[in-house]
Amino acid sequence: MDVRLDYRISCLLSIFKKAFETSSPDALGRVDVEAIGLQDEGIFSCLNFRDGLDLDACGGRMVLRVLLQLCSQGASASLVSGALALLFRHFSQRQEVLEAFKQVQLLVSDADVESYKQIKADLDILRQSVEKSELWVFNKGRAGIIDDHSDIKGAVGPGGTVLERNASLDNVRAPRGDRQDYDKIKEILERMIKYCTQGNTAREGGD
Repeated sequence: MDVRLDYRISCLLSIFKKAFETSSPDALGRVDVEAIGLQDEGIFSCLNFRDGLDLDACGGRMVLRVLLQLCSQGASASLVSGALALLFRHFSQRQEVLEAFKQVQLLVSDADVESYKQIKADLDILRQSVEKSELWVFNKGRAGIIDDHSDIKGAVGPGGTVLERNASLDNVRAPRGDRQDYDKIKEILERMIKYCTQGNTAREGGD
């Protein structure tokens, strides 16, 4: 079922891609949706025996008969439950494809592609910053220097929370590096705000 879902989403994307490629930039808003819908119907047709996913050469009808037979026999509760789950998923395939297709982002212009690449790079930087932040340890109810012979020191935070730092890791996170990370995060957040409020014009203005 998952393979069939991915296959149908790929087919839908191919249909939309061809429709947008054959349309001029000024006519993107006037794409023939009805013609696309007619092509989409072929994806769900059970009579398309040329479909590479039609393993029973009967348009999937033989598989349905087997599942119904398993449900009627009731030999095993888990077997019946699995067969019913497949049946329900088979008959709700259109809704499943529609819900999955809503999560697909169509990049129909060069600006969209560049924006996607920039956002992906920004998310990677944020992920790396979060991983670096694991060097900091929160410990409630403890303040100041834990031990004169210990290399773990901290400062009192709100509510008595202590932000502790391992001094042996100072060479990993130098003050200058912290400042650079802060500037990067600030720049990313400002760019994200512009994306949300201005769209692709934010990237063009920033360039």
